Amino acid sequence: MNLNEIAAKIGDAWKAHVERDNKTAERNFQQLVTELEKMGSAEETLHHLVDAYYGLGLARRGIGDRAGAIEAFNKSLTLSDKTLLLVQGDNAQNNLQSEEDDRFMMLSKMVKQRLAEMGS
Repeated sequence: MNLNEIAAKIGDAWKAHVERDNKTAERNFQQLVTELEKMGSAEETLHHLVDAYYGLGLARRGIGDRAGAIEAFNKSLTLSDKTLLLVQGDNAQNNLQSEEDDRFMMLSKMVKQRLAEMGS
């Protein structure tokens, strides 16, 4: 599966979540996580993996799997922070010429909010 197919499948999984079909969303996000982890740690792969783990956390929370949701959110947070460092490179500051670092800063904050909501 290539990254364009992965992006489309992430969209399908998000659609299931938005439609409150969290069992389908959970299954789809889990399949994406499995596929992406096989692809290695290239930066673009990590971008998708952060999204897949975040969606997995939301879907698991939606079906009442608190422990699974916390696990997925923690993995998303770790990967988001790692990806932020990759995007920033040696600069390690907010790059006002790029939106990529903003994306991962916001994702980290969103994941921390979800974890706080769950008392973790």
